[in-house]
Amino acid sequence: MKNYLLIIRPLNCLFIGFAVLVGGWLNTEVESYPVLLIAMLVAMLIGAGGYVINDFFDIRIDSINKPHRLLPRGVFKPEFAFMYALFLFMFGISISIFTINFWAIFIAVLNSILLYHYAKSLKNTILWGNLVISYITGSALLYGAVITNNILNILPLIIFTILYTFVREIIKDAEDEKADRIIGVKTYATAFGQKQAVYISLIPALLLAISLYIYYIEKLISKSLFEIVILVYLIPLIFIYLYLLIKINPERLHRSSVFIKIHMLILLITYIIVI
Repeated sequence: MKNYLLIIRPLNCLFIGFAVLVGGWLNTEVESYPVLLIAMLVAMLIGAGGYVINDFFDIRIDSINKPHRLLPRGVFKPEFAFMYALFLFMFGISISIFTINFWAIFIAVLNSILLYHYAKSLKNTILWGNLVISYITGSALLYGAVITNNILNILPLIIFTILYTFVREIIKDAEDEKADRIIGVKTYATAFGQKQAVYISLIPALLLAISLYIYYIEKLISKSLFEIVILVYLIPLIFIYLYLLIKINPERLHRSSVFIKIHMLILLITYIIVI
């Protein structure tokens, strides 16, 4: 039983459920908590399926880079992992029907398909795989929002999450550039180099700063939230890029990637508290 849980990354799944709750609950009145709880379960099941199917398609790579994982160690047969992933996807889609919400069912089906194809082939493409993961991350917030009709309130946070995840994905690929090149994985970093990958990651970072200003002008966020997010987001990000551009190497890229992951969580908590 323990291994069934370990392979689905339970802490990550719990975070997915929390993101759905935030998307459905933040800055609005929730009339039906049972439906929102169903949505949380759906998102967690489909996210779990994504982790398992990713491990299935990555077994050859993980046997070299991450031999401690369950499939390379032979804890599960690959065929079983494949069926387990499909079961999680189908179970999640089936439960989504009980939300009685067309968009909730549609997103459940769409995300299952995207996660499958990401693991199978899209991750081995330049930027497309990064875009899929960025959307999937933001879609947890979107999923909660469609349940409670809270999209307008949560839209700034959804876009923020998508763009900042995109930044981290590119930097993470830059960190893994040498290993990915050896095993033949195609990423922006393997195609154009680490330095160019860091440069291209500046585009979504700048778009994020611009979008925050637009949210403020359109009164989608308050002045106090705008000022706090700029302070908490923009200044640390400037230091991240200064730190990277002084000297780009795997160690600095790894530290920056970890920092961005923690930074995203801090910003999410800040957004929830201030709003």
